[in-house]
Amino acid sequence: MRHTTLRRRLRRHGLATLTLILVGLASLTGYQTSSAAFSSARGAAGTFGTDTLNAPGPLTADRPCTPLAAGYRASTTGSGLGGSITLTTPATAAGDMLIMSVMTYDDGGAAPAGINTPPGWLYLGGNFADGASYDVRLAVFALAAPASPPADYTATFSTIAVAVGSLTSYRNAGGAVVSVSNNGTTATAAASSVTAQANDMLVTVFAHSGTTSSVPAGMTAGPAVNGIGAGLRSYHAPVAAAGGTGVRTSSINPTNPAWASIALAIPTTALNDPTVDLGWTATTDTYADGYEIVRTPGGTTTIAGRATVAWTDTTTAAGTGYTYTIAARAGTWRSPTRTVTVDPC
Repeated sequence: MRHTTLRRRLRRHGLATLTLILVGLASLTGYQTSSAAFSSARGAAGTFGTDTLNAPGPLTADRPCTPLAAGYRASTTGSGLGGSITLTTPATAAGDMLIMSVMTYDDGGAAPAGINTPPGWLYLGGNFADGASYDVRLAVFALAAPASPPADYTATFSTIAVAVGSLTSYRNAGGAVVSVSNNGTTATAAASSVTAQANDMLVTVFAHSGTTSSVPAGMTAGPAVNGIGAGLRSYHAPVAAAGGTGVRTSSINPTNPAWASIALAIPTTALNDPTVDLGWTATTDTYADGYEIVRTPGGTTTIAGRATVAWTDTTTAAGTGYTYTIAARAGTWRSPTRTVTVDPC
């Protein structure tokens, strides 16, 4: 009886010891009794291969290629008495168009000084108005903004003059500017209709007696500067459709009015928006960190967050097509990929 009991105790202790040994080995080898963090992909001949992440849903791409309109960027103004006027260069980017507007005026009955075209600039037009008390002269010039413009630009006069001026930069703009000038001695200043194309920028400039000027209907106020009893105003608006822009009017000081105006159709140079909008559905693996997108030609972009399912590529060029490949990521793990290709704009 004693021997039988002893043998039973040894068997129980031996089984417990064996169990402890097996548990220890399992912890050393990384064996998990619960489901693993990654799903196992079955390899050849029914064996298990490497663990994988589930791929995100189908990758879609939208490239609107919609036309970009020319637009207002920045402006500066100045005034003074002398043989010239110097205007500080506003914020610009390579490919912008600079528009310089200068007004000379006189309240003594003499014709205002002539305004010379600055070196390298293109004269777009201007006009002269002989009012009962004030005479005003307007001249407008254009220049394609260089990559590294000087700090300022100067316009000279035919004689000493009282003058005001503005210098404005327009983005996505370039090419031949269509212009029409006008003048008058009424309390309503008018900028004539000009023929424009869709996505051009319509600009109207008014040089006038008095220091107030109302904003023409449908336009936005740009630079404004006053002299002694006279003012220079500029307004702008995008052109929605090709054709005549219509006459744009502005109310000025009704006492002894005089005004000169010019309407400009500044063409756009950015024909299409080249950005690409990508979309996908989230990977079903909740432990994913996010996604990795590879653009060809281009580079790699990391998208944080499993729930993120859209991204816009703003570094594209209109004349280039791209292939995008996306994979879910979790640390160094990558899922199978999804791919989509977009054509050039």
